[in-house]
Amino acid sequence: MDARSPTPTTPSSLPRTAARGKSGRNQNACDACRSRKVRCIYDSECQPHAHLPELGAGAASPTPGVQLMSLSGPSPLSHSSPDTTASPSRPPEPACLRPGPWLGSFAPDAVVSRMLGHWFDKVHPVAPILLRRRFMRRLRNGDADADRTFCGLVVSVCAAVAATLPREDHGSVTVSRCLDFIDQNSLITSGFTRSSYSLDWCIAMYNLGAASGAVSESGLGDRRSYHASVEAAAGVRYLAYYCTHELDNAEKQLLKRLFWLLFAGSCSANILGRLPISLLSQELIEAIPRPLELTDDQMEPPTLLESDHAGWYGDATSYVPGLNSLSDLFTVWHELQLTPPSPDPAACLSKYLSKVQQVIDSLPPELRWRGGLSRPPNVTQGHEVQIANIFITSLHIRSNLLQKLDPTQKSVPEHQKIVDDLLEILYHLPQAVFNANGSSVVPKIRDIGAAYLEQVEKGHGAGRTDGDSARGKLERVLRKLDDIDCWQGLGVLDALQPPSHISVGSTTQQG
Repeated sequence: MDARSPTPTTPSSLPRTAARGKSGRNQNACDACRSRKVRCIYDSECQPHAHLPELGAGAASPTPGVQLMSLSGPSPLSHSSPDTTASPSRPPEPACLRPGPWLGSFAPDAVVSRMLGHWFDKVHPVAPILLRRRFMRRLRNGDADADRTFCGLVVSVCAAVAATLPREDHGSVTVSRCLDFIDQNSLITSGFTRSSYSLDWCIAMYNLGAASGAVSESGLGDRRSYHASVEAAAGVRYLAYYCTHELDNAEKQLLKRLFWLLFAGSCSANILGRLPISLLSQELIEAIPRPLELTDDQMEPPTLLESDHAGWYGDATSYVPGLNSLSDLFTVWHELQLTPPSPDPAACLSKYLSKVQQVIDSLPPELRWRGGLSRPPNVTQGHEVQIANIFITSLHIRSNLLQKLDPTQKSVPEHQKIVDDLLEILYHLPQAVFNANGSSVVPKIRDIGAAYLEQVEKGHGAGRTDGDSARGKLERVLRKLDDIDCWQGLGVLDALQPPSHISVGSTTQQG
């Protein structure tokens, strides 16, 4: 018979298939064994499976045909009977996992304390997802040596700090060290049998995703970064849909903050041509309320019993207005992506540029751009960190709108205005402000410069004066990027290198 011919399914052929005996698949294998592609040793007496330690030594073997999802309780896909194991009924951990304490073997207490201080003093304004008083209380009470997930959260904060502030002294703590430590001790688990979504788990996953992307050559396209971000998004969606009744008011606010941070990260990745994470449909995203503009003291008032709590400027200052403004900017961009192509691109461009400007015009006083003018007394460095993030993001969105809706030479003057505004920000805000933003603003600056360069190339025939002006602006952008770009995984700024006809000189005057 021709080898390409299908095997006939005549009655005479069926006995030969059955006669092979041992080479055929075990049709009675349970789903757990079949999914693992291992030989099923289930027998009629229901003896325990030796290769399924998570079922316990005395647990009965799953009967054939039982769904694998049943090993972890009710299916989370069932809205009528959700899996509410936010931690109460967690199965016992396998004996192979090393018990606590863990944190002492990660890094000296002084290093961990210094890195946590960096988080709350410098990183918190752009990611206000931890309630400092509660976090530090749990740390003092020894939760990091008793609660595996909380220990993972602490280490994830250290990873985020190491990625965001690589110029600071972190001792032997690096992002790789944090990831390896979490893996070796199974601090942040992800699976059917032992993992359960919690706010700590989601925040830790978010931190690990941001840290992994910052130190990877692939940046936002890094596999580990994408995986952790997707896990964080899945956890946030699940908690928001099923478990809000189990969260106190402060946790609900932190969950909303984390959701909108993930939304901003997803939109930013999409703009930069990376695979965005999936959150919710547009209708459901619009239904998610913004977090309230509450301070730490308002979310959890201090008590007289906490005399050991060190005062912190963030106790009475809320950075949620900046987060909400950032969300407003990305909502404008996201709305455009869902809008059918317009027969009048110029009118559509004008509409969405106006919406971006409306967000900027509605910023609270502490987040408004003042150039070199003095700041109001209530403005902290954290507000300046947010100002840099918000305004550079708004310029990046404007640049992207021009590329999508007006990719012609006519848009060159508008690109020039964007670059002029960018240079104003880059050369008026202190270096510490850009350090605290970490790698989040660097790819946006690069993308703005690359878009400007592309349009200059298209319209270069306008005259030598325009070419010289573009060269000078690109020189200044590159010079500033050389100062602030400490994105460990990033190589040479090839995307911004001007072509030969507007080349930047080999030596430039620093200033």
